[in-house]
Amino acid sequence: MAKAKTIKIGGGADYAKVTERLKLFNEACSNGNIHTEAIPLGDKMILKAVVSNGKGKETTGSAFGKVGGQKEYEKLETIAVGRALAFHGYLADGEIASSEEMEEFEDYKAEKIRILQQKVKKCETVEDLQKIWEENKGLGPVFGKIVTEKKNELTNS
Repeated sequence: MAKAKTIKIGGGADYAKVTERLKLFNEACSNGNIHTEAIPLGDKMILKAVVSNGKGKETTGSAFGKVGGQKEYEKLETIAVGRALAFHGYLADGEIASSEEMEEFEDYKAEKIRILQQKVKKCETVEDLQKIWEENKGLGPVFGKIVTEKKNELTNS
């Protein structure tokens, strides 16, 4: 399988756009097809995508979201197709999420780090700092640097 071209998204992660994955899928699976189905749930919807390579392999992907805004249906369909293609093997670096989901996660992470940075500044002991670190160490190197700087400040004062 050819490697998908990627772009850098928030946090520096590599992401293969759905259009790139579709191109590779169509080149590799001339008898393949993609079918989508919308399942309305009031003002929300589940969009299901089924990707078949035409040789017996079939994968599904889905997306759930609110409908009503501009292009919301299309966004959900793209997310569902992107997930189905990822499960089929058309992805970069193991990421299944859509670029929108990845960007939203990076925004969430940045906001959480900003809030925790204020808590870290208020720490008066290394033990207090350790507790915050243990609860949030999955936030990555940016948060690690903030904690390390505060630890150095506490131990050198």
